[in-house]
Amino acid sequence: MKMDYSKKLSLGSPVSFVLYPIDEYTGETVTEGSVMLYFPYFCESPIYKPDGSIVFCNFDDGEYKINILSEKYFTEELSVQLPISKYMNLIIRKSLKPSPAYPFQAGATLVRLSVIDRNGYPIIGIPIRCEISNCDFSRAKTARSAIKKGDKDFYVSSITGKISVGDCYLLKMGDEIAEECDIAEQTGDNRYFLVSEPFQNEHSRGSSLIPVIKTRTDQRGML
Repeated sequence: MKMDYSKKLSLGSPVSFVLYPIDEYTGETVTEGSVMLYFPYFCESPIYKPDGSIVFCNFDDGEYKINILSEKYFTEELSVQLPISKYMNLIIRKSLKPSPAYPFQAGATLVRLSVIDRNGYPIIGIPIRCEISNCDFSRAKTARSAIKKGDKDFYVSSITGKISVGDCYLLKMGDEIAEECDIAEQTGDNRYFLVSEPFQNEHSRGSSLIPVIKTRTDQRGML
């Protein structure tokens, strides 16, 4: 899918928001024309930048639904309410889940499944969730202080892999109530993260971040 990089921002064009499609597997911005967008026909065409960002300008106030399509990612729908609050960042990061057609790197460990009904027909769009059950394989540990109910941020230490916007983790420690969280934003400090929703429970310092994978079956019932 070829993307057009020839459009230019007119001087003074008001930016409504900027979309960064994120590869959920690598944590990197999706580039090289890997996605196509469908949005209301009356809107001004977005500007595709070489770094993978997509700039939307001159959108009127209101709610917009944008479909993100790709050959190697599952289709995603993004809902955007304009104007965006002055307290929120104009940059929106949307995580894209690899489909069975995704070109995983050589040596990657994959689990392939096929979901069918009793008649042998594929079941499309079935949500699948999996997590690592052993805390020894956690991605990191919470640090500095305990997480309190209502908090929307936390620090980590003992990082064993990359933590990216859009990742989902299960916070778990001993007999405490486990809780899922989605990474919404990372600051310049790669140990400090914001989550999409406030924590509903308290979590002790040193709680494990267990990776949670959420995906769904494709048109063939595969994942």
